[in-house]
Amino acid sequence: MECDRGVILKLIKEALTQEDFNDLVFADFRAIYEQFTDGQILADRIRKLIDYAEKHRQIPKLLKLINQKNPTVYQELQSQLSLPIIPSLSNLREQLTSDTQLVDELRKIIDQKDESFGQCLKQVYQDFLLDVNDEPELDREINNLDDIVWELEDRTEQSIFLEFLPRLIAYLSIYQPRISQAISNNLQQWTRENMVRFKVDKSEFNNALKQFKQTYKQRSGKVYLIIAIKENRSYPNFWQISGWLTNDEIMINPHRDAISLKNQYSGIDIDNVPAPEKGYTLVETKEIVGNFIKQIAVKIERLEQLVIEFFLPSSLLSWEVDKWELEPLTQIYLESVHEIRIRSLDRLSLKYQLHREKWNKKWIFVQKCRNPIEQFLTSYCHCNINTLVGQLQDEKMLGVKLRSPLNSGHEGIASALYYSGTPLAIWLRRDPLSGDCETEINRLLQDPLLQLPARVFQKRCQSEQHISLIWDNPNRLIPNYQLQ
Repeated sequence: MECDRGVILKLIKEALTQEDFNDLVFADFRAIYEQFTDGQILADRIRKLIDYAEKHRQIPKLLKLINQKNPTVYQELQSQLSLPIIPSLSNLREQLTSDTQLVDELRKIIDQKDESFGQCLKQVYQDFLLDVNDEPELDREINNLDDIVWELEDRTEQSIFLEFLPRLIAYLSIYQPRISQAISNNLQQWTRENMVRFKVDKSEFNNALKQFKQTYKQRSGKVYLIIAIKENRSYPNFWQISGWLTNDEIMINPHRDAISLKNQYSGIDIDNVPAPEKGYTLVETKEIVGNFIKQIAVKIERLEQLVIEFFLPSSLLSWEVDKWELEPLTQIYLESVHEIRIRSLDRLSLKYQLHREKWNKKWIFVQKCRNPIEQFLTSYCHCNINTLVGQLQDEKMLGVKLRSPLNSGHEGIASALYYSGTPLAIWLRRDPLSGDCETEINRLLQDPLLQLPARVFQKRCQSEQHISLIWDNPNRLIPNYQLQ
């Protein structure tokens, strides 16, 4: 949608009061609002907003919002300034609504409250926004197909046909073949029939579809052993442990449950029944972990795809779980075979529930982080915790890296992470053989940040390294766990 800058400037000045302008920017362009400074004149703020809207292809959205604020002035200036008629629908929306068969199928699923398809839509749209680097739209709530189509009307046809649609088709084919059979074929057929009209190259679409299928297939190959360990309050030096097998498909599908793993010490031989709240020694706890892995080995084809995530309370973050033996007396460590990640069990407790929104927001930035070193706060092991919490309030500060080995004080560092919603932390437990801790950690903090666990795994395999990594993905928690 083309529209002259001078036209938009005139429209804003005549249609909006200063209060209306500030309210509009605060509600719908928060990233720009936060850049406003005290004493800044209105004209400068308007220019900053227009610059942002042009860069992020948000001019149609801006015009619609102005029309909503003052439709009378908008209509008066419409012919004079050659403004588009509002509300308008993009060609994609018109074509989707005219394609009765496709839309009827999609709407039928949505009307039946098919949570699986709804989750697919949300995930694909978020992936799309991450790739196009559109921060302001990431927090917008998307409920159904209508919401997504409405959002897409501000996008170029090329972006929709080569970024969103092939991504959706690929995602459905990998994660939801049941839905894919009913919808994906129709969606694909409609797309191919309309590519000529929108001047989309067929080979580019096919290449995009192939690429997204490969990406989602690689992602779906990961399986996770989720282990929760907590202290038994009745018996010192005894622990309670539970384990589940899951993958990304299960985590996004409300109709599927993670597989609860058996505990050889529990005396229970019933599938999907967790071990009772019983205490185990550290030796028994390690053996149970090994037994969990053996159970998984008969359930999946490629055990090397297994990632182990330990949910530990803050008091146990000093445990070197990556150095636990795969089997007793083998001297083969878990870290040599599997990616090991530490998760924060205490973060799920009620007192940190108010900080969940910050945690989710920071994780969005983790997914698209392009300069990890600058987005990790460098700290000392025994720093002032209040100061650390304050420094981590910056939503772009995604993690903590420690300048020296951490041997004590884990609870304080953990509390700072929880209260600030910070999902990541990395430290060495011993001084490196050469260099210093910060240099070694910086070598791991490369683009993209999502590959950090894999880089830590490779580093552990290559040399005798004692690396601890907290990697708290808010979208993958203990199965059926709810904040109470």
